[in-house]
Amino acid sequence: MLTDDIQRTQSPSTHFLNATGSQPESRIGKVVTPGDMFDVAIVGAGPAGLAAAVYAASEGLRTVVIEGNTPGGQAGASSNIENYLGFPTGITGRDLALRAEAQAQKFGARFEISRYANRLELSAKLKILQLADGKSLGLRAVVIATSSRYRKLHVRGQELGELRNVHHTATPHEAAECANKQVIIVGGGNSAGQAALHLLSHASQVHLVVRSASVHATMSAYLLRRLSASPRVTIHVGAELFHIADDGQLSTATILYSRTLRTRTYAVGAIFSMIGSDPNTDWLTGTVNLEESGFVLTGDAGRSQFATNLVGFSPSATCALDLSSELLPLRAGALPS
Repeated sequence: MLTDDIQRTQSPSTHFLNATGSQPESRIGKVVTPGDMFDVAIVGAGPAGLAAAVYAASEGLRTVVIEGNTPGGQAGASSNIENYLGFPTGITGRDLALRAEAQAQKFGARFEISRYANRLELSAKLKILQLADGKSLGLRAVVIATSSRYRKLHVRGQELGELRNVHHTATPHEAAECANKQVIIVGGGNSAGQAALHLLSHASQVHLVVRSASVHATMSAYLLRRLSASPRVTIHVGAELFHIADDGQLSTATILYSRTLRTRTYAVGAIFSMIGSDPNTDWLTGTVNLEESGFVLTGDAGRSQFATNLVGFSPSATCALDLSSELLPLRAGALPS
């Protein structure tokens, strides 16, 4: 994860001497105060970013974590994560994030919450990370763990998002609003499956709408087994959300089956959009090589599977596209140095 040019140091005064022992360029000192110089910055505090913070800080690297929202990322909104190492009975995404944040802080990692990365500037071996509020950080390395943003759900070309009852997460708050109502979840991945299991404790019926002909390739077997065993879960494969009726608040939704072109209409209390996400890498444009969809290109520098075109920049699996093999697994997380 971390490149070889990072040196573990014993005091802040020696953190940023370059290879010849001289001070970095004088311009750095004009825009970055000594207290804002770090060995590594981790942009994003989802599971991958938090893991990277623990590993880096525990090895004595002066570490800062930049997070625009709250620690946990999209996983932080999960009602119950059962396939994460060390939690056999499961753990909520929020609790997992809180524990990881506390662990990183124990080793000395600094967290900058509600701060957004704006752009990167290069200067010799130092990088300058400029935040959206104008503050600048001096760095030796950057771990890109900005994860992704939810894709917008469209019905017949119209974007859903203004309706009060269209959600991207299924927290206890949203679940309580669905008591004794039918709900529709659009998506066939693990997020959709976890949401369905959680909503079962409140909703009268859960409908999973999946565009593909099967969910076996996109959903973990343990989730599919539980959902298939419940009479209150209906999985609609080869289907899409075709029409909704609303007057500012959702009332009915129609599902279209692509093979037969038949439709079914249900009275529903909420729609949950779990159709995937796109990488949050706009701020890297012009600095790090990105592919057309915005994923960071890795594996093209001859150094490692995770190397980008710039030394000292490493993406997490959530926003990396490996040129030497295939798209890295979403839950590969951060690797120890």
